[in-house]
Amino acid sequence: MDNTLWIWVIVLAIAVPITSIVLGDVIETLERQHSPLAVFLRKLRIYLLPTLAALLVLEQVLDIQKTATATKLVGTAFWIAVIITLLALLNAIFTSRDKSKSWQIYVSNLFFQTARGLVLLTIVAHILGHLWGFNLGEAATALGVGSLVIALALQDTFSSLVSGLLLLFSNPFKVGDWIACGDVEGRVIDMNWRAVTLSHYDHYLCVIPNGTLASETIINYSLNPHREQEIEINFSFDDSPGKVLPILERLTEGIAEIRPGSAEARIVSYGESAINYVLEYCVEPEKEEDVSGTLYARLYYAAKRHRLTIPYPIKIDYKLDASELKAKEQEPEILDFLQLLPSFQCLDDAMLHQIASEAMVEYYGIGETILRMGESNQGLHVILHGIVQLFALNIHDQLQEVTRLERGAIFGEMAIFPGEVSPVSVAVVDDLTVVVIPTELLVSLIQRFPQFALAIDQLIKSRRKLIDLAKGYAELSQISS
Repeated sequence: MDNTLWIWVIVLAIAVPITSIVLGDVIETLERQHSPLAVFLRKLRIYLLPTLAALLVLEQVLDIQKTATATKLVGTAFWIAVIITLLALLNAIFTSRDKSKSWQIYVSNLFFQTARGLVLLTIVAHILGHLWGFNLGEAATALGVGSLVIALALQDTFSSLVSGLLLLFSNPFKVGDWIACGDVEGRVIDMNWRAVTLSHYDHYLCVIPNGTLASETIINYSLNPHREQEIEINFSFDDSPGKVLPILERLTEGIAEIRPGSAEARIVSYGESAINYVLEYCVEPEKEEDVSGTLYARLYYAAKRHRLTIPYPIKIDYKLDASELKAKEQEPEILDFLQLLPSFQCLDDAMLHQIASEAMVEYYGIGETILRMGESNQGLHVILHGIVQLFALNIHDQLQEVTRLERGAIFGEMAIFPGEVSPVSVAVVDDLTVVVIPTELLVSLIQRFPQFALAIDQLIKSRRKLIDLAKGYAELSQISS
């Protein structure tokens, strides 16, 4: 043996095993990091490295000619391994979905599939032409007439392909964008050589051929993920705009799908029997119908809560009788209700009648927030119907449930201290009707009836213990002691 042969024997005997071991360790590390490159290196280790070693053994050690059948077969296996490895590398570097690593490059699915196809065709052409000696030029000439017939038969398909390539280079949208094309709109969930697939908020899929898409005007809404929508409502001339407009804008509070600060209520016209208002807001396209339904539901409770009158004719499909909104007609119910509560049994009949006449009855829907942490209370709230949930921030600055309150329970007790703010937020769990005793009247009750003041004081102390427990202060004090 000459020196060159020995060098190849030593290289193959030492370098290949060492390379395989090193690749194995690198692959394990990358898999723990969930790196896309792990799959590429695994393909390289399993497919490319062994076939490369076998090809070098045949050509350099055994000195078998490249034209021999054995060398061609092993060479074919090697180039197939190259295809598998390169496709894995493309899959790791490029992605048509959300990037799992910051170094990945986002490309459209059409470009991604085109690149994979070019890699495959180039290497297959090399195998057939260079390795096995096929004359690809003559084959292309022989297939020319047949290709023309096929092209005529598949002209629509080729039109979609060409249109898809043009869309790829112009890049008017990408997967994840919300677009409108003609009368159709939706979220782009797939792009390929033939068509684009849109997902609509009504949970149906729309497949638009690239040829059709290229001939239409495309509107891309994705520069701003929220889109402006509006609802219309009419209120009586007896309800001043200065009162109505802030109420309408507060309807959007706490709805995550609406962009904060985007709500704007305004007057659009004066009708024969009402003032016509519109509430504009910006919302995610898929959530338009859900948010619209939530706003109309909240509108019902807000109208009852603030004694707003919706006259006839109206533009929404429910009916409010203004007489039902008058607190005066609810005085007997409020009076009977308060007389049953232990905290109010120490009050005389005259005071109970005064509370029933001056208290306000308010209505809230599921999900609405009545009180917020850090804001002052406007009165003492007594639950007539429904359920509420009290929340406080724990020591980790996370919302923690304090308790749930039902019929007869009281919250907003900090209203007896002017200037004090609520230590909890109160959210509605079930449709709520609440009696609100104004702060001025509440202070008068505290001053005139010591037993009532004692009951409220006990309520504040017990509520404070629940709040401390929810915040985690109780556990901390036990640990420190």
